Amino acid sequence: TSKKAAPAKAKFVTKPAPAKTKAAPAGRRSEEVDYGSIVDDYKSARGGDWFSFGDRDRVKIRPIPFHSDVAGRKKLFSVEKTYFGVHPTMKSVPCLGDGCPIGALKAKAGNDEVLLDALTPSTRYLMNIVDRDDSESRVQRFRAPKQVWSAIMETVMDQEEYPDALSEEKGFDFIVTKTGSGKGTRYTCKPAPNRNRVAPTGTVTDFDSMLDKQKFEGDVDALVNTIRKHLGL
Repeated sequence: TSKKAAPAKAKFVTKPAPAKTKAAPAGRRSEEVDYGSIVDDYKSARGGDWFSFGDRDRVKIRPIPFHSDVAGRKKLFSVEKTYFGVHPTMKSVPCLGDGCPIGALKAKAGNDEVLLDALTPSTRYLMNIVDRDDSESRVQRFRAPKQVWSAIMETVMDQEEYPDALSEEKGFDFIVTKTGSGKGTRYTCKPAPNRNRVAPTGTVTDFDSMLDKQKFEGDVDALVNTIRKHLGL
C-alpha cells in the first residue's frame, strides 16, 4: 500500500515590526498650546474683560460710549440693581424694576438694620472703559461705584468747562483713587488736566441688551414668597 504524502507545512512570513513611536517625555505637551488664542476666545465669549483695580489704588480710565439696541441711541452707562443674600439658593437676585416687590418687603422688616440692608439693592453703573495702563487700549467692562459715576457725569454735563468730554480724539481721561476695603471702600474721581486721544480696541458691550437678557423670567410671586420665607418676614 502506498503511503500518502504528508501535507505541506504552512509557511509563515514574519512581517517587520512597526516602527515604535517615541513617547513624549512625561510633563511635555505633545502639541503646543496657543495661549493667545485661548485668551481671545475668553474675551469673545464674555464680550470684553471686566476691569479690576488689582493691587493698584490709583488708576486712569477713559469712558467709551456704546450704542444701545434697546434705546436706539448712544449711551454712556446702564444701571444694574441687584439684591444679595436674600434667597436660599440664588447668590444674587436682579431687581424687578420700578416698584420692585422684593424691595417692598422692607415694609415688613421694621427696624431690623440687617434686613433693611439686604432689601436695599446694590446699585452699579455699567460702563465701557479703557484702562490707560493697558498698552493695548482694550475696551473693558466696569461696574462703576456711585462716587465714580457721579464725578464722570458731572464732568460730561459741564459743557462750558468740559465740552465734548467723551470725544475719542480730544476727550478726557479720569483719575480714580480707591481707599479702604470692603464696605469701607471709598472712591474719588476727577478729570485729568489735559485732553488726549484714545484708540480703543476690542468689543464694546451694549449693557442695555445684556441686562435685558438677564431679566427674571420665572414666577415673580413664587420668587418673592421664597425670599419672604427665607428672611422670616
